Amino acid sequence: MILLGINCGFGNDDCASLPIEALDLGDGWHNYWRPKTQIQRRCPLWPETVAALQRVIGDRDLGPVFVTKYGNAWIGKGRANPIAYEFRKLTRAIDIYRKEITTFYSLRRTFETVSGAAPVNQSVVDAIMGHTPAATNMAAIYRQRVFDRSLKTCSNYVRQWYRGKIKID
Repeated sequence: MILLGINCGFGNDDCASLPIEALDLGDGWHNYWRPKTQIQRRCPLWPETVAALQRVIGDRDLGPVFVTKYGNAWIGKGRANPIAYEFRKLTRAIDIYRKEITTFYSLRRTFETVSGAAPVNQSVVDAIMGHTPAATNMAAIYRQRVFDRSLKTCSNYVRQWYRGKIKID
C-alpha cells in the first residue's frame, strides 16, 4: 500500500477498494478509476511495486488486492480507517510519526508535490491521481487521452526522487 501511495498517488480508499483485475502486473500498469471521483486513472507500476503486489496477491486472481489477516476489507472512515491506523502504528514504531503530518494520505500529497517538478504538464499528474477537472477547464474537456509515454515520464521522475537520485530545490 505504501508503494502504491508514493508510486501512483493512491489514498486509503484507493488501496482498500483496488481489485486484482485492475492490475496488469506483467506489463506493470494499473487501470483503475478513483473511488472518490469516479475518474478513470492509469499509472505505470515501479518494479518494486509490482514485486510487492505479487507477494500480496499470491495465487488469487479475483477480488480486492488487500484483505486483512481475517479476510476483511481495509475500509473505514476517519480515525477508524484501518489503513490509517496501521500506518500510524508503523510510523510510531520506527519513530518518524508526527501528528497531523505523518499520515498514509501524506504519500498521495507527496506524489502530487514531487510530480510537480517532473517534465510533464499538470494534466498528466491529474490523470494518474484521478483528479476531477474544473468545469471551466476547456483543455480537460477537449483532451481525448493522456499518453503512456507521459505517464511513464512522470512516474519515473517520482521514482528517481524516491530513490534519492533527484534533489528538488
